[in-house]
Amino acid sequence: MAPRSSSRIFSYNGKVLEDPVPNESVKKAMEILSVMHPELNNAVLKGPTVGRDGVKHYKIEKRVGNFN
Repeated sequence: MAPRSSSRIFSYNGKVLEDPVPNESVKKAMEILSVMHPELNNAVLKGPTVGRDGVKHYKIEKRVGNFN
C-alpha cells in the first residue's frame, strides 16, 4: 500500500508540521505535536482553511496575554 499524503497541514512559527495522525482528531494531532514542540500546549489553533488541493490548513499561534 502506498503512503497517503496528509489531508491536514499544521503551520507554526513559519514551519510546516506534517500531520502525525491523519486518521485521528485534530485534538489528538495537537497532543502528539506538543510532545515534540512543548510550547504548543499553550498555543491557539486557528482554522482550518481549505486549499485548492483540498488540504485543510491549520495555523498554530503562540498564546499571548491572560491564560484564564
